[in-house]
Amino acid sequence: MSTGALSQIRVSRALGIALLAIASAAVVTTSAWAQKSIAVGGYLTVFGNPDQTPPLWTLVGDGFSVLGSGGDIGNPGGGGCRPCVAGSRIRMSGIFTGVTLGSGLAVVNGALIRPVFFAGQLNFHAKAAVMPDFDGNSWRNVTVPFNLGTDSILQGYADSLRTQLLFTIRPLIGTGTATLHLSQFVSSSGPLYEFVSVTYSFGPGVNLLEKSGFEEYTSPVLGVPGWVSDPIRQTPAFSDTNQPYSGANNGACFTSDLLDCGVYQEVTAPSTGTYTLTFYATSDRDGGFVGANVNDATVVYSSVEVRGFRNYGAPYTMTFQATAGDTIRVWMYSPPIPGYVVIDDVSLIGPQ
Repeated sequence: MSTGALSQIRVSRALGIALLAIASAAVVTTSAWAQKSIAVGGYLTVFGNPDQTPPLWTLVGDGFSVLGSGGDIGNPGGGGCRPCVAGSRIRMSGIFTGVTLGSGLAVVNGALIRPVFFAGQLNFHAKAAVMPDFDGNSWRNVTVPFNLGTDSILQGYADSLRTQLLFTIRPLIGTGTATLHLSQFVSSSGPLYEFVSVTYSFGPGVNLLEKSGFEEYTSPVLGVPGWVSDPIRQTPAFSDTNQPYSGANNGACFTSDLLDCGVYQEVTAPSTGTYTLTFYATSDRDGGFVGANVNDATVVYSSVEVRGFRNYGAPYTMTFQATAGDTIRVWMYSPPIPGYVVIDDVSLIGPQ
């Protein structure tokens, strides 16, 4: 799947119900509207050369949902890695101002507006990312938390000259995860990383899992940091391109014989409190499970419904307690019955 197609999928998910309303509603207008708000969903992504590419973005908050693209290039984080080496510190803060935000559409205070011409300022404050040791794969994600500065503001106008103000959101605040997506390769001077994209995803916390959507693997490879095929099972798990929920890859167990299979990832709990685990999963027969262990003891699990080929449906979400320093194992199990269990876009969010 192309990066453009992948970005459109992400946009659709981020806007959710708002996009359904946009698809079916007539164009309406609204009086100038103003309030402060917290962005609880959406993202801003810059693909390709960060010195030449404008952002694609969407935001969801209290009373508004917006989708924008085009405009100027802005100043995204991550662009210092072109290329860079393990141990490099790369700036991840980004700023997008004025007509950088381009144009698009919005649902504001219950009213659909399109087109909308955006202005304002989005300031993403994040710590520098430290490039990890080379792991031999072709892709790598590096994540750091961010917060949207209280000086951030979003305005929408009815005209491209931005004289007819429709709404103002000030301050616009929020938190989430900044993800630097990198290619990895070996040059004549040694292993190098290269900027592919940076995404600022709004949400309640940082995903503690590496390669949570399997995009960094070249099928059928798995490996740390990230997912491991469970060695006590009878047939290996693998990364696959056959049934992704999003992107191009997913994790899979498949057998045509009476062999069980499993895949897992281990992380160290960074703090004490409640953890939230989310899987997208589907199967073609009963007996599959997803869940988590803490210090080798199962604390939560859910059976995977038989939903069929690429029919992921609603995610499986579970919560559990862990103490700082505990070993958390996130896992999937497939039974010794011919068929498959597949997973994608798994997240583990720590205490907030």
